[in-house]
Amino acid sequence: MAGEKDDVMGSLRDPLVLKVLLRCQGREVACRVSAVKVTMPGDPRLFEYVDYKILDAHNLPDSDYELSVEGRKIPLRRKDGNFLSVT
Repeated sequence: MAGEKDDVMGSLRDPLVLKVLLRCQGREVACRVSAVKVTMPGDPRLFEYVDYKILDAHNLPDSDYELSVEGRKIPLRRKDGNFLSVT
């Protein structure tokens, strides 16, 4: 799938689906997330994933979680069945 160029910043945005781990209370659950990979202008090795959406973690309880994506750890909270960013 070809990326979409952001004319303002010059970055490349590629939507994709990633296999990730969700961790909670000593347990790990494999799941998938949709995300957008934003590659920075001038160096394709510089990128970030943004706009995460967890696709298949429907039966998990409300709690604090850690999303592990390619070595990056992102704290999340599931409340009322929805995952929220924790800052």
